[in-house]
Amino acid sequence: MSDHLEIDGTRVYATMDRGNLWCMVRAYDKATFDGIAVDVGLKVFTNPAQPEVLDPETEEVVTPAVEASGPLIPAPGVTITEIGDLVLTPAVVDADGVEITPAVMDGRFHANFWLNADLVAKGNWEVWALTWTENGQAVTQNSQEQGVAFQGIELIDPVTVANPRNRML
Repeated sequence: MSDHLEIDGTRVYATMDRGNLWCMVRAYDKATFDGIAVDVGLKVFTNPAQPEVLDPETEEVVTPAVEASGPLIPAPGVTITEIGDLVLTPAVVDADGVEITPAVMDGRFHANFWLNADLVAKGNWEVWALTWTENGQAVTQNSQEQGVAFQGIELIDPVTVANPRNRML
């Protein structure tokens, strides 16, 4: 894993890991994450949108347009691990397994994602990484992590997370 990642001299809150771009995010909820993931090309619908088909002579609609539908899945070349909420402080239980103190949870939706080397080389990720960095506000830290929040998504710099919940092997 490399040190802090920069684009044109601007630090962005992502890192390179063996040629793959690695990002850690958290959002208000899964719906917020999914909406942004579709907007930036991380997720796609299982049934992509289809444009209308026109008769070349009459220009009449032969087949109407179809909107994208179905479940969302990672786009080709993207790996997403949806973590959900995180335990910040584990529950305290006695010897019989009875909970004495409940766990402290971070109820926001957490996810990690990776773009493969081919997608990294295309460079499309640089636009949204810079957008988040330049337009985002500093996040409230869970620990020593650093990140920026923009449009309901917090982009966390993986380099600043002491114990990440998951990593690509």
